[in-house]
Amino acid sequence: MATVLRDKPFYDRSGGGITLSGGEPFMNPTLAQALFEASHQAGIHTAVETCLHVPWKYIEPSLPFVDLFLADLKHVDEAVFQQWTDGSARRVLDNLQRLAQAGKKMIIRVPLIQGFNASEADIAAITDFAADRLQVSEIHYLPYHTLGMNKYQLLSQPYTAPDKPLDAPELLAFAQDYARSKGLTAILRG
Repeated sequence: MATVLRDKPFYDRSGGGITLSGGEPFMNPTLAQALFEASHQAGIHTAVETCLHVPWKYIEPSLPFVDLFLADLKHVDEAVFQQWTDGSARRVLDNLQRLAQAGKKMIIRVPLIQGFNASEADIAAITDFAADRLQVSEIHYLPYHTLGMNKYQLLSQPYTAPDKPLDAPELLAFAQDYARSKGLTAILRG
């Protein structure tokens, strides 16, 4: 916390704050809550980058102290989500809805991956969920890249994701237009 407080004058001037990111910050819920709470009490804006694929009991204690959730929403179809991530879309969707019910500010981030969710139908389903069920105002579409490929090689692990970045300008234009039609601010990042 001493390091965070040392930067407080910068946060005060810039309007910034701290962002916990991954792995998954809520996999260490006690540490996350302590850092969020201390920062919040010091008047420092708090944010978390999260996939929300953790039990709600790991997230809930931090709710009063997190100003912004940067939440991944990879897919809304349970079978597809499970096949690609070996996890549960239901857990993520439930946690997103709980955050919305708690009135927490969220930005939804959608990594667009060919063969997984980089289709007009999947983008529409994800965007519909964000707009209709979460009442968010902003969604970020993150075209898939291969920047992590070398890490897998260094760790002698198989790289099972696509070996080429997403190159689909028409699809990205569709995502942006569709989000705008749902009243969302759409940001493309890559």
